[in-house]
Amino acid sequence: METVVVDLREGMESYDELTDRSVLFGFVEEASVRETDDDVNLVIMEEKLKRSNDKFSFARKLFDEILERDFATWTTLFSYYANHGSTGTACELSKEMPEKGVVSFSVMITGYDRKGRFKEALELFRELQIQGLEPNDSTVMGVISASADLGSLDTSKWIHSYIRNKNGNRFDSRINTALIGMYFKCGSVEDGVFFFKGVKEKLVGERTTMISGITMHGFGERSVELFENMVESRVKPNAITFVGLLSGCTHAGLVKEGLMYFKRMKSEFGIEPTVEHFGCVVDFLGRAGLIAQEVDFVNNMPLKAI
Repeated sequence: METVVVDLREGMESYDELTDRSVLFGFVEEASVRETDDDVNLVIMEEKLKRSNDKFSFARKLFDEILERDFATWTTLFSYYANHGSTGTACELSKEMPEKGVVSFSVMITGYDRKGRFKEALELFRELQIQGLEPNDSTVMGVISASADLGSLDTSKWIHSYIRNKNGNRFDSRINTALIGMYFKCGSVEDGVFFFKGVKEKLVGERTTMISGITMHGFGERSVELFENMVESRVKPNAITFVGLLSGCTHAGLVKEGLMYFKRMKSEFGIEPTVEHFGCVVDFLGRAGLIAQEVDFVNNMPLKAI
């Protein structure tokens, strides 16, 4: 079997007739389409694609020329539309699909969430349940994100309860992190803290989200305590951790501590400051009225951070 890789970002050159082939669409993870042995020109394209609309048209043209369409074929095209901004087209395509699986639902839920259509994402999740399909981790991550962005605490608690009933309390770090962030985004510090405390293995994701969440609600001094506990637990912080920590110092007016943590980023943890970190320092210096120090700091910032 010969395999042709189709990268829709760059287009592709002309290909000779191929039979018994697998076509892998660019941008779609592990999605493949099986062809029959019929003598069919699957793709002939001489000019490289330059515009996104052309790419969508090309993807549909490629799909229409496949004689035998199976579940993977439909899901591949559906995923391409949903993952690259054309959720409306993906929604229409879903109505044509002879069958929808959990992958199709997951892709569409994520697509709706990215486009800010949170209620529609949650409605799809309910439809998935009605059809008796079991959500996978991607589905769960998508629906947690949609609920968090919608800011509905009741819905978020219901989703948490649903996945807990399905999996017990055995969540991986990604889901733990998403749930903590979900509660903070919905305005419930109490629920976020309670869930965090119940996590047995608190990795960098959980701890970073906790620091950011606490900071979001104005508890800057508490974010410092959480960071020190993180270091004591030998969990290495990352660049995002320091954004949350320095923001906490800004909200709490902790100038001395903020400058100290900014220096420790690189000296102790080997993390290069980004524009977000420099911005936090400028912010807390300005709020403290330390204008001369703020100006001096800005003047000594590396060009790439300005």
